[in-house]
Amino acid sequence: MSSVASRPTRSRRPSDPAARAKRVVVAFAIAVGSAVVAVFAAAPAASAVAIGSVDVGYSSTCAVMADSTVQCWGTAMAGQLGDGVDDDSIIVSTPTTVPGVTGAQQVTVGEEHACARLADATVTCWGRNGEGQVQPSTAGSGVELPQTVLGVAGVAQVVAGGFHTCVILDDATVECWGDNNDGQIGIDPGTTDTVTAPTPVAGIVDAVALDAHYDHTCALESDGDVWCWGSNSEGELGDGTTDDSHTPVAVGLSGPAIGIATGDQFSCAVVTGGTIECWGSNSDGQLGDGTTDEHADPAPVIGLSGSAVEVAAGQSATCARLTDGSLQCWGQTESGRLGNGIADETYQLSPSTVIGITGATHVAGTSFHFCAITASDGLACWGEGREGQLGVDTPAWVTRARLVDARTFDQVTVGPSFTCARAGGTIECAGENSAGQLGNGTASRADTFGPVTGVADATDVDAAFQHVCIARSDGSAACWGDGGFGRLGNGASSDHSTPVAVSTITDVTEISTGYTNSCARTDDGIDEELWCWGRGSSGQIGNGTSSTTNSTPQLVSGISDGKRISAGHDHACGIVSAGGIRCWGANGNGQLGDGTNTASDVPVVAASGTVANQVSASDRHTCVRAAGAEVWCWGADYDGQLGNGPGTDTGPTAMVDVGNAATNPATDVAAGVSHTCVLLTDETVTCTGSNTRGRLGDGTDVSRDQVTDGSGAPVRVVDESGTVLTGLISIDAWNHTCAVRKASAGGGLFCWGDNEFGSWGDPPFSAVPVAVPLTQNVGATTTTTTTTTTTTTTTVPTDPPSDATLFVPVAPARLVESRTSPGTGTVDGEQQGIGRLDDGDAVTVDVAGRVGVPDDAVAAVLNITAIRPGGVGYFTAHPCLSPPPTTSSLNFAAGVSLGNEVVVELDADGNACLFTSTDTDVAVDIVAYLPAGAAYSPVGPARLADTRPAPAGVTIDGDFAGDGTLDGGDTYEVDIVDRAGVPADATAAVVNITAIRASGVGYFTVHPCLPTAPNAASLNYTAGSNRGNEIIAPIGDDGSVCVYTSTATDLAIDVVGYVSGTSYSPVSPTRLLETRDGPGLVTVDGEFEGVGKRSAGETLELDVAGRAAIPADAATVTINVTAIAADGVGYATVHPCLDTPPNAASLNFVPGVNGGNEIIAEVDANGQICIYTSAPVHLTADIAGYTT
Repeated sequence: MSSVASRPTRSRRPSDPAARAKRVVVAFAIAVGSAVVAVFAAAPAASAVAIGSVDVGYSSTCAVMADSTVQCWGTAMAGQLGDGVDDDSIIVSTPTTVPGVTGAQQVTVGEEHACARLADATVTCWGRNGEGQVQPSTAGSGVELPQTVLGVAGVAQVVAGGFHTCVILDDATVECWGDNNDGQIGIDPGTTDTVTAPTPVAGIVDAVALDAHYDHTCALESDGDVWCWGSNSEGELGDGTTDDSHTPVAVGLSGPAIGIATGDQFSCAVVTGGTIECWGSNSDGQLGDGTTDEHADPAPVIGLSGSAVEVAAGQSATCARLTDGSLQCWGQTESGRLGNGIADETYQLSPSTVIGITGATHVAGTSFHFCAITASDGLACWGEGREGQLGVDTPAWVTRARLVDARTFDQVTVGPSFTCARAGGTIECAGENSAGQLGNGTASRADTFGPVTGVADATDVDAAFQHVCIARSDGSAACWGDGGFGRLGNGASSDHSTPVAVSTITDVTEISTGYTNSCARTDDGIDEELWCWGRGSSGQIGNGTSSTTNSTPQLVSGISDGKRISAGHDHACGIVSAGGIRCWGANGNGQLGDGTNTASDVPVVAASGTVANQVSASDRHTCVRAAGAEVWCWGADYDGQLGNGPGTDTGPTAMVDVGNAATNPATDVAAGVSHTCVLLTDETVTCTGSNTRGRLGDGTDVSRDQVTDGSGAPVRVVDESGTVLTGLISIDAWNHTCAVRKASAGGGLFCWGDNEFGSWGDPPFSAVPVAVPLTQNVGATTTTTTTTTTTTTTTVPTDPPSDATLFVPVAPARLVESRTSPGTGTVDGEQQGIGRLDDGDAVTVDVAGRVGVPDDAVAAVLNITAIRPGGVGYFTAHPCLSPPPTTSSLNFAAGVSLGNEVVVELDADGNACLFTSTDTDVAVDIVAYLPAGAAYSPVGPARLADTRPAPAGVTIDGDFAGDGTLDGGDTYEVDIVDRAGVPADATAAVVNITAIRASGVGYFTVHPCLPTAPNAASLNYTAGSNRGNEIIAPIGDDGSVCVYTSTATDLAIDVVGYVSGTSYSPVSPTRLLETRDGPGLVTVDGEFEGVGKRSAGETLELDVAGRAAIPADAATVTINVTAIAADGVGYATVHPCLDTPPNAASLNFVPGVNGGNEIIAEVDANGQICIYTSAPVHLTADIAGYTT
């Protein structure tokens, strides 16, 4: 279920590469570590973004990687992960490679199946095939490993609907197969409800984009028309009716569309001009029109903060990507699917900004979660995650005790979806909070434990369904949360999100809460009384009445010697002097323990003859800790919760193998909804009964009524390593169980069992984007054209160019666009739609005289992007030489769109030329120029070194060619001056260094042939890929530069210019910043080392002037900034210590990938530069040169 943004012609297109290219467009992204990046202000510029590199389904997510493989994660149900496993109990939260899929260009995910389009334009699918959606010819049998779909070829796009699949072919027609219950295949469902062969959709002849959901499908044609077919029960076809249609019907949009998305019974389109219109179901405001009214005609989304370029639709929620790379979402907030920090079950009628996402290049959504590709080709997801679909471990339940808070507590209590703990007199709570039960003054859930407002003197605490009560050191009591039936005891029935005093009672020593009532024990030194309040319809108040509402405490009849109290679902029990047990309330399962099933509104004798010192009343059973240290239980036993073997409801009976008075007496008992846990003298916990969702904590989900020996014996709780958890001092149970570990054993709060709503503050969803821990970047593959903002920025210089000027910025603008699709134009209409380039083609780029570039400019800084290349190849940018030089400005691979920022000399006419070795589309954007008389002089470009053997290893003069692959730790010295026009007095060279077929992750350090390579990185590379970076390299006294490599790789060096004179001064690469702390992690002078990982939103002021030979009057510095061990997807912005960091990124980073960029940064009046980080990350900064 992909969402796509592209610009849709109505007539049939020819079957040729250009026709296929009309929707298969690219991600415009500068590769990590690519290019000399001038730090100056950017403006919006036409660009392109990745579509199909990631897609989400109901309970899984898949992405195309940079090496054109596919990784998937989520539940293995129906084989939808493609790894050969069909087991809905298996959750894979780590991205896992789909075996056998190579050359992937696009991936799409449905309800329980997925498909990928390959470089040869075929489709492979895997997963559920009950309706033939994976392999039409074998409908009904599951497909756990990828299979090529038979009878389908020449595919431009594939989309997976709920249980059907559709493709756009290279002739712009559409074919579908699979489930047709509502006509979503495009044929009459009365004819067949399952289509087992790819079938053309009548009337769609010029499709450029396609999307499908459970029961309807929509297509975008090149004239901007949108057509939909299938179910129309909520108006999701957009034709003004609610009549189903198996033939495509026209959507009544206000103008031509450039993108479409289908959600659950609704659809949306991006309309020319950047507005969005939606139609269909609107029960949660997912149409974004400010209402919850259904619309059978398109309605405009109200309140977007900018122009939209893409839309994605899910389950009652919608997200849009704007031109600035930000994301906005609206509709249902449950499970955090809007990404705005809200996860409560409510809805938002207007767009809100997704937290922490900048520079996004794609957004995908289908069901309860969304994912976005970030500017650095990383991936972040948010929303529902219980099946592992976010790519992180966010389970809806755990079967082993998990440490949820490392602090030391004294007591724990749990409700069905939240947890509270007492530390001394303070209370902290986490989890669901719809009734204010967390006591923090809000109704918003909390994912970390936080204090209850105004409580510092609690002596006892207990939680129930949606309310909590405490006893205080002054003898009073207080409650908060759901006030229905008067359960807060303050004389009212309204909710309170902070504690309110319980009326009437004083001298409170113990507190207990039930489902809709509360109880307390008081002791004034004379009488020891039991009190209850709240709902009493089953007699659970114990005062001889069955009043529905009791908003103030009522004295339990006949007890003046109460020792303990416990409130259950609709009954309660107490212990009186001499250990006698009294219970009252509902008794349908024998939970009163009097041998009957008759309810009582006054206390009755329970478990006659049993002497107890603690009682725990739960849903429909009761347990006591007897004086002999054993545990006795009675009442409901449908899950074996009484601990004596599975059986029917029963009277008091001893729990098997628990509380041996001689060896391991019980010290506490907690009766949960359908299980029971006991704390033993050895400070371990044993549990019995239902093990649904792991509530017994033994590492399994086998309930004790299912054990083969029939004993129902309790099991010990283990930690996440499988070791029995020890040192425990307090327990409580509901659908989940928690225990406190004492300080001397390490402290901490542990929980296990049901985590459906984030019961202990670690929810199975995320209301903000979380980084997916990919092993490589997401591939920029099948794409669509949009407008985005470039991310290389800083402040525009106000002084005119001088001989010290290296770069003069311009508003980034597109100069060349080969594609013909509407919306893919250039800044001035020139050189647009020039057609896809073939092998060996060249294109002349007119530069001078456009976007403010003067006629005498000598060079330009251009972003060159290869779009959907047909194979492995390269671009050479040059000043229109004949023949073109044997150099590479950008290396690319088949189907992987990639960009690089390069400095290109202009010819006498103000032009640059591009040569491509392989067929590809191309986009060229300008970001700066070099004025006449600048300190920089362009040359070549010319290859100065290539370690590969001939014929690949060829240089301009035959020197430094074919020297062989460098080993890890090698240093390679290359002569620079007196070659390719670089004069002897050049102080630095602008070179493109490329790692070719690297054997592993590593880096280059380029330096002026110092005795020891500096502690700095000029280029970071990864295994198997060709990666380049254009840098300013200082030249040594003998006219050479040296390249140190940390890992075995081939190397190519191309020179494009040099710097001479006194305005620019290169220095030996020198480390000025190292945030890490450890051996060898040092800076040149000991300053700014070991300063710690940067935090999200933090700005580091880095001294540069006066260090490493940088003078006090330095105007700019050339510095290589590297991001290391990032904790999340983010970016760094380098700026001259402005009051507010520019809205731009100098370097983008993702977890698991260390990457750097060389930046020309302005120095402020204090000799500093500032580095802002949007997410936690370590940084290094290596100086390479400066200007004055």
